[in-house]
Amino acid sequence: MTMNISYNSLQGTIPNVSSTYVSTSMHLGSNQFEGSIPLFLWNSQILDLSKNKFSNPLSFLCGDDAISTLIYLDISYNNLSGDIPDCWKQLNSLVYLDLSHNNFSGKIPTSMGSLLDLQVLLLRSNNLVEGIPFSIRNCTKIVMLDLSENKLSGSIPNWIGTIEDLQILSLGKNQFFGSLPLMVCCLRN
Repeated sequence: MTMNISYNSLQGTIPNVSSTYVSTSMHLGSNQFEGSIPLFLWNSQILDLSKNKFSNPLSFLCGDDAISTLIYLDISYNNLSGDIPDCWKQLNSLVYLDLSHNNFSGKIPTSMGSLLDLQVLLLRSNNLVEGIPFSIRNCTKIVMLDLSENKLSGSIPNWIGTIEDLQILSLGKNQFFGSLPLMVCCLRN
């Protein structure tokens, strides 16, 4: 079942109801919802909460109840801040993950490398620091990797050029230095 109430002027908090009422596909984007993201929503397979005013950290992802069948998660354009939690192994069905245009800080979590089915990773326009974790190399199905407009630094890792399915790589407006790895120039797609 699909529930689409996106592109309205709905506001306030979303009540935490029983997970038995959750649709497989929940589209709540482009409203004015705020506060915490209710736990029952994580029982969806497709969850679009983009362009709202959610502000709670994502630490609930690390709870015992966080094991999920999510394949699509978009929480871009919200007021989310703090570190991105390092517990993505529990969401190993994810294919699409968009955390862009928030106020996340800290490092890119190494556990994101356990998302072996991930095809799209969008972390653009946050305040992420340090380098790209080596574990992301495990995401061999990734087609689009957008880490632009952060504060990432260090050298661009050579292994990015070995991700065979990668078609879109965006690393602009960061603080990378050094030479461009030859392997990046060998991207086939």
